[in-house]
Amino acid sequence: MNLRVPLISDGLVLEMNRRILNEPIDFMGIIGHVPIAGQLPVGESTGVDVPGEIWRRFHKEKDRIARIPNGREVGVAYMGDAPEGYFTYFAGAEVESGMTDENFQIWQLPAREYIICGFEANDFSEDG
Repeated sequence: MNLRVPLISDGLVLEMNRRILNEPIDFMGIIGHVPIAGQLPVGESTGVDVPGEIWRRFHKEKDRIARIPNGREVGVAYMGDAPEGYFTYFAGAEVESGMTDENFQIWQLPAREYIICGFEANDFSEDG
């Protein structure tokens, strides 16, 4: 079942879709640990954008990954094996199931039911 519920607020269109993933999806990419304390909303603090740095590294190296043609890329934050005070962040590209490469990490999106949230906006500028 695919339920689509668009919500419109201040020129921003949010859409939520309910989807069932019958088979897991494998992604190959880069993993890093991000300090939880340093992840404040934009504009409230300066510092290093650790997830952004992980994405930059991934984009530099992704041509070495045997990706699925027209496959998806994903960024995922989770606890994983992160040390206390940190979370694990993965940036990767979709690959065939069972692929391995000693230069990259594998992350799997498990088969189950999901709520997918997306947004569209005509203008991200702030009126002030």
